[in-house]
Amino acid sequence: MKSNEVCKYFFKEFPSVRFRAAKSLDATTMTTFRDLIPTKLAAGVWDCLMKYKKSIPNFPQTETCELLILDRSIDQVS
Repeated sequence: MKSNEVCKYFFKEFPSVRFRAAKSLDATTMTTFRDLIPTKLAAGVWDCLMKYKKSIPNFPQTETCELLILDRSIDQVS
């Protein structure tokens, strides 16, 4: 899964994972899988980081940086 690949970059840092959630999760709006990708990726990265926190010696116990996960709809140039 891609979340494991993202986690490889954080052996000395413990990021605060931030992401753009799907706009609406009510019964009247159709939510697609594409809308949920940032949420699912953020959850996978966070789970991986929690495993690192428990298993890697000297891994930071508090957040030391931020990881921002966005989809392409944020990019005004694309």
